[in-house]
Amino acid sequence: RRRRGRRVLPWICANKASMTLSWVKKAIEQSDADYLIVAGHYPIYSACSHGNTMELIRDLDPMLKEHGVTAYLSGHEHCQFHFQHDGMDYFLTGTGHDCCYGSSQREKLPSGGELKYILADSHDYSRDSGARGGFASFDVGRDELVVRLHKEDGEALYDAVLYPRSDHFKKAATVVTTE
Repeated sequence: RRRRGRRVLPWICANKASMTLSWVKKAIEQSDADYLIVAGHYPIYSACSHGNTMELIRDLDPMLKEHGVTAYLSGHEHCQFHFQHDGMDYFLTGTGHDCCYGSSQREKLPSGGELKYILADSHDYSRDSGARGGFASFDVGRDELVVRLHKEDGEALYDAVLYPRSDHFKKAATVVTTE
């Protein structure tokens, strides 16, 4: 659906969006995780056919950055990519069913960000990327987290190394005692 030239997400209504954002904020505020990954179906940023999701850029992205989220993982777009912007990593891996959409929205990624990797066809489903599908895997260690993007046959195409969150983002564990 479109409203005044913008894509409108059918599941977004003010009340549900507000409740979901409140729940996400509470969860990330209370986290003491070394690596904090938030996942959603729709990408915040995308270089592929559907492009950026303005509601998520406006409402979710600032919250994730404020609380030191390590990365945002999404799907929806049938392509893979890694984008860094303002100290945060965005991974899109929507190639589980089909690959690949074209990368027609690259120019709409925010300036100052870096498109580190992309797997996309020259135009939707032209098959010139050489991939028919794909997935992501994660190797989590104490000192680093490796995000690996794969083709459908398991061949690794790209590795990104992420590091633990700064301690100032981690909430100290609260100990509750009863007497």
